Amino acid sequence: MIKSDQNTSAVLRALAPSECMFVGLATGKTVRVRGVLDIEALGEAYTALCRRYPFLGAYLEPTEKGYVLVRPPVFMGKVRQESPKSTDFQPWLERRPQSAVCVEQDSDGARVSLLTHHCVADSRYGSAAFQDLWRLYTQIVLNGKVEDISELPEPQPIESLLTARGVGDISSNHAGGTRFGQPNSAATLSLETARRRFTVAETNALTEFGGRNGLTVHGILAAAIILAEKEVGGQLLSELYYTYPVDLRERLTPPVAPAGGTNVLGYVQFNPDPTVAPELSAIGTAVNEQLTAGLSTGAIVHSLIYAASAVGTSPSPTPGKIMTTSAGRIADFITPPGLIVEDLTTIVSPRMLDPTNRRGLYAINSFGGRLSIEIHHRPGAADIENQRLAALTDRLIASAVLSGRSR
Repeated sequence: MIKSDQNTSAVLRALAPSECMFVGLATGKTVRVRGVLDIEALGEAYTALCRRYPFLGAYLEPTEKGYVLVRPPVFMGKVRQESPKSTDFQPWLERRPQSAVCVEQDSDGARVSLLTHHCVADSRYGSAAFQDLWRLYTQIVLNGKVEDISELPEPQPIESLLTARGVGDISSNHAGGTRFGQPNSAATLSLETARRRFTVAETNALTEFGGRNGLTVHGILAAAIILAEKEVGGQLLSELYYTYPVDLRERLTPPVAPAGGTNVLGYVQFNPDPTVAPELSAIGTAVNEQLTAGLSTGAIVHSLIYAASAVGTSPSPTPGKIMTTSAGRIADFITPPGLIVEDLTTIVSPRMLDPTNRRGLYAINSFGGRLSIEIHHRPGAADIENQRLAALTDRLIASAVLSGRSR
């Protein structure tokens, strides 16, 4: 850590290119809780969280080469009692923290959100921090203080993680964080959402179907989404490009802790071969096979670094591009007696949507044993996105994935 001249703040480090490409993108998660929520205790927990995760309380400072993260001498977490969609969360602006906690209360409980700036925290990192926020909150409610706020090791960019593991020669790509332009300062979280939350029984049936057919849940869902897009959009399978991130933490040796890296991601784009049958199992198998092949060659491991080198260029129009993100399986949260977490949803920035077409972004997670599929879309697109969601669900049911008729 490098002290500033005034000895009032500290430069943590410069952003790497793979982090700079996410400047201006807000993301996060929301939980629905039932019971009494102590706002003051939540604020104390948020303050403790940013001591444990210094990047979340730091601010960005632009330089000629990009950005550096600066840690303020004191950080006091303030809970914003408003919707995350209306809050002024613009962490790329001067002296704004890289995270925020929002609360919307009602007569039965509240919706609590942790927003993060994507350049310092991908979905896995954000999930780990959200889990810790509730753990710290519970300690404060039960004991009046937190038991452990030891600072975690500084999270590394994927460039450093790969270099330390000898995975390819990428030193020329890590130049301290190339600045890719000032983000738009307009409102960042004004998307609408279409959602289908499956029951525990449906989710279990989906998993069992995958096991019987040698498919992952991701492969099945990818196939269902692709077939639904074909049905609703009227495009050929060969015109669709299913794009998704891959969490590389457990795929590296040694593995990376959830908060050990900022954006430990690879990206895959699956374009169905014309010879693949338009069926759930066939497409799901092809998705899984491409993922396995891409990981074995290293193409996926290095894909985020390659993408960072292309930031700033105009994207080619891709009418058939389908963008998805997945938080995976979210563990139960630690909460004090009388406070129950009932549901979890995701928050994404409009800037994460593909600017070259009008599709929304699919966000997938599993919480409480229930699969959830959300489509985050621009205002005015609810009808078409609900059609996509209905076609996706119908496809799963028609294929006997959820009904169990294939047994």
